[in-house]
Amino acid sequence: LCKTKGGFEIQVLPLDLLEHFSRLLLDEEEVDVIFSVRGETFLAHKIVLATRSPVFKAQLYGKMKETKAWCVAVEDM
Repeated sequence: LCKTKGGFEIQVLPLDLLEHFSRLLLDEEEVDVIFSVRGETFLAHKIVLATRSPVFKAQLYGKMKETKAWCVAVEDM
């Protein structure tokens, strides 16, 4: 528990980002894009991909057609 300046106590969760991101993917919560690669599909979160890659950021949030796509086909792998 952590006390605020006003004397209130709040519970602070441990900082375990790896566990939180793993659970997010495993539970398929709030998935907002699916990649189709050679007949196999991969569920993902646009914001996580964009945070890790400027290419995904441009593709998923820029002016490319994938910005509005729910499913992105990857042809060149």
